[in-house]
Order: sequence, then structure tokens, then C-alpha cells
Amino acid sequence: MSSSDYSKSVHSARAHQASEIESWGTLHTSSRTPTPAHTVGFSPLVSYSQTSGISYGSGSLPPRYGISAPAVHLPSASDPVVNPLLSYPPQAVFNVTYSCNSIAFRNGLSPNDVALYPPVQSMTLILSICPTKNITVACSSPGGVTVHDVFIALSNCVFSAPHSYELSGLRPDVIARARASQSARRRAHDTSGLRWLDFLGEYVYFGGLVKVSGDAYEVQFVSSPSA
Repeated sequence: MSSSDYSKSVHSARAHQASEIESWGTLHTSSRTPTPAHTVGFSPLVSYSQTSGISYGSGSLPPRYGISAPAVHLPSASDPVVNPLLSYPPQAVFNVTYSCNSIAFRNGLSPNDVALYPPVQSMTLILSICPTKNITVACSSPGGVTVHDVFIALSNCVFSAPHSYELSGLRPDVIARARASQSARRRAHDTSGLRWLDFLGEYVYFGGLVKVSGDAYEVQFVSSPSA
């Protein structure tokens, strides 16, 4: 891609650094509305799709970069219900190259609601672009992990630099494309190093969580908003 293709990403990276995404949802401040311990803003009685092999319409998913995919999880009635803001199609529009301040939430749903029902105290996210990259999401309130917690953890991850051992299993051509993205950002006066967002290409929108095993959920990325 040319440097102009990455101008928005450069702008968003700077905005991300300036805003310190913790300002969104007043994370770590006393003014944030705590998540109730026994109630949620979405009904756990409603059946939301948890099936594997989701069809993303015309927006195909990015390829797995030379690493074995996580084992497929077969949905069961005992699986937690994923908040609609996080399940496919997510009722949240999140271009992950921008800070969490930019997220649009649909249908009056709140990011302060729990991410899963029944609530959990922690959960693991796996990047679909690199299935060996795990993100631990800890709850910021006694009520359990919230949607807010998930998006903050994901945003922190994509703006972070990959470690050398995380890159060791990726194909050389994949790393080369990511470094080309990094170079384009530099030409647009973003001097930061290689970041996970450089591996996304055109798939910059959050595409929902898919359960893969235990408390682990794979983060999908799509090329256009689903909601």
C-alpha cells in the first residue's frame, strides 16, 4: 500500500497515544459506572450465534500467516453467551487503527456490560492473524470482564510491538508486507516501530469473537463494518 493508504492509521496512532485510551469509558477512575454483579445489559436468555465457520459475506477473512490454527471448538449449550457487542456480527463498529474513543455502539448497548454471561474474571484473546499471540483480559470491576475491558486489551495489543519469538513462526513474505506497512507509516511521519496493526492490511475492523477452547476466544478482523 502507498503512504496515503496509511495516513489515517498514522493519524489514529498519534490520537491513540495522545488520548491514552484509558480515558474512554473513564477506565481506572471512580466516575466509571461499575458493572452489576448479578445483572447484565443484554439478555442471557436470547440465543446468540456461537457457531464456528461463520460466513463473513463478501469480506473474506485475512489468511492465517503460516501458523496452525487453534483447534475448532464445537458449540455447546454450556458455552457462555457472548455480548452482542462482541459476537458476530458485532454491534460495535471498531476500526482498531483508531483509539477506543472512536467506537460506535449500536442498539443502545453499553460497553460497561459484561463480555460473557455468566460473567468471568478473566478471558484469553487470540489474534486470528497470529494464533500464537495471546492476550489476557482481566476484569476491572468485581462484576467480571466487561466489553470495555476486551476492547482496551485488544487496542493495547494492536498498537504494541511484536516480540521476535512471536514473529518466528510467520512466513518471511508476511513479515515483509508488515514492514512495508511500517515503512509507509514512517514516510507519513510516524516514526514508531513495527506494530501488530501493520499485519492487518485492509482488515482493520473488529469482526467479533469466536470461541476456540476453554476461556479462549479468537479475534476476527474484517475489511468493512458488520453493523
